[in-house]
Amino acid sequence: MPTVSLANGKTFPAPRTDTILEAAGRGGVVLEQGCSDGRCGACRTRLIAGTTTTALPEAALTLEESGAGWILPCVRRAETDVELDAVDLTGIRLPPVRTLPARIRDITRIASEVMVITLRLPPRERLDFEPGQHVELISPMGVKRRYSIANAPREDATLELHLRRVEGGEMSDYVFERAAVGDLLRLRGPFGTFQLGRDLGEDLVLLATGTGIAPIRAMIEDLLARPAGQCPSSLSLYWGARHEDDLYWRPNDPRVKFVPVLSRGDVNWSGARGHVQNVLLAERGVSPETVVFACGSASMVNSARVVLRDAGLSPYGYRFEVFTVS
Repeated sequence: MPTVSLANGKTFPAPRTDTILEAAGRGGVVLEQGCSDGRCGACRTRLIAGTTTTALPEAALTLEESGAGWILPCVRRAETDVELDAVDLTGIRLPPVRTLPARIRDITRIASEVMVITLRLPPRERLDFEPGQHVELISPMGVKRRYSIANAPREDATLELHLRRVEGGEMSDYVFERAAVGDLLRLRGPFGTFQLGRDLGEDLVLLATGTGIAPIRAMIEDLLARPAGQCPSSLSLYWGARHEDDLYWRPNDPRVKFVPVLSRGDVNWSGARGHVQNVLLAERGVSPETVVFACGSASMVNSARVVLRDAGLSPYGYRFEVFTVS
């Protein structure tokens, strides 16, 4: 049976019938993960040695990345002993995945193309999750889509989801045209390693575009509720959108430096313009001690990964989640 070795010395067996990500889970090792079907790229890592085969297309990788040795462990199987330039995520917790009924308690159009849904679970039921994780929402018609939870765990156990309109999208059409308070849906989850953990250092930067603000908002809620000394002394949020009306939320807390960024702001916009990663570098830069969490479009997430590492960010100081459209 092949063995997978990680950059920090951890190893685990990898049966040829399992993807590397599945084998890691069975071996008690937590690797970066998101969609688990090759679309988001969250588990992207470089293959240092060994031979692997694909179980599904690696849609999140470019031809250049594949040629340079990058793979997606969520859809790769080990054929020989394998060495990866990846580390196990110490301190990351993966709560058990459950399927629960949920009713729409509130539905509000918060921006022209964004709907916020608040879901309530049955009495005495709670979903155990970490801020930053996502769930699979199942509509009354059986349509399944994944959305990040936009809040930290609450006393009333409600869950908030932010849904952007997608032209021709089945879930989007339901939510924007037909959904109503009281509708019965199901949700399955939680999923993902896009989590804060506890060892964040003192300089934390959060980047978001569009509804990528959802898991970032949950993280901020969690951080601000932590005891003194468990929240980084420097906490910054850069949120990018096309127009000012798309910036539908703000962290009204002096502990968070909030920088809204517009790519298509009109002449009355006096704030930052361009791309969030470039504004971050122009304003303050990064260092090997900085930790960055990024969520949003693939173009932002992938560009930020490259330019921030070129600017001095540690290779292991960048965590991300890509929002994919389906």
